[in-house]
Amino acid sequence: PFYDAPHARAPLRVFRGGLMLACATPLCCAIFEQKASIAVKNTELSIQEKVRSLANPPELLYYNKGL
Repeated sequence: PFYDAPHARAPLRVFRGGLMLACATPLCCAIFEQKASIAVKNTELSIQEKVRSLANPPELLYYNKGL
C-alpha cells in the first residue's frame, strides 16, 4: 500500500501537521481573547512615568496580546 512506502511517510506527516496548524490556529484565535488589560502600577517604570504625565491618567491599560 501507499502508506507503507518509506518515501511517502515524511510528506504525509508534514501535510498532516500543516493541516492541523491551518485548522487549529484560527480556532485558538477565536477562542482566546486577544485584548488584555493591565494595571498601570504593574507596568515598567518608564511606562508608568509616561502615563502619569498625561492630563487624565488611566488606571488600566489595554493591549493586543497577538498570536
